[in-house]
Amino acid sequence: MSKYKISDKVWYAQGKRIEKRVPCPDCFGQKALTVIRGDGSQVSIECVGCATGYEPPRGYITFYEQIGDVLEVTIDRIGETALETEYGFKGCYYVKETDLFAAKEDAEQRALVLAEEHNQEELNKINQKEKHNRSWAWNVHYHNDCIVRAEKQLAYHKAKLAVAKIKTP
Repeated sequence: MSKYKISDKVWYAQGKRIEKRVPCPDCFGQKALTVIRGDGSQVSIECVGCATGYEPPRGYITFYEQIGDVLEVTIDRIGETALETEYGFKGCYYVKETDLFAAKEDAEQRALVLAEEHNQEELNKINQKEKHNRSWAWNVHYHNDCIVRAEKQLAYHKAKLAVAKIKTP
């Protein structure tokens, strides 16, 4: 048996998302990292911790914080599953009975709990890299290798140019 019926006005507890930015935990907002190579030399590389896709590093990472929010709604649908009753209202598919309340104060308390749970999950993720398929060490090796190859090509072309200058009458 359902706790509420169609046309009942109830308070819906939800979290409202707000975008937040914090300095990158890898580069601390500098957009680059200094790497010490095996020979003691230092190279600076772009930070991939705060870069997104093909975009350059931004110096910050974005996460979403939730704040508790309540909304007075009128139930217009009721759905029964094997485990629970779900309620629908304008602008929403279905919500669980645990997020609907007759009293606004109860809904506000539940909304705060939902927001705190979500925010804790986000904080746990904030210092983790996601989908970085290459390590910092690989990055340094790759770009250093490109420099070595470019320097060899430069030396070769300078030598060819020197020979061409000698042969020119």
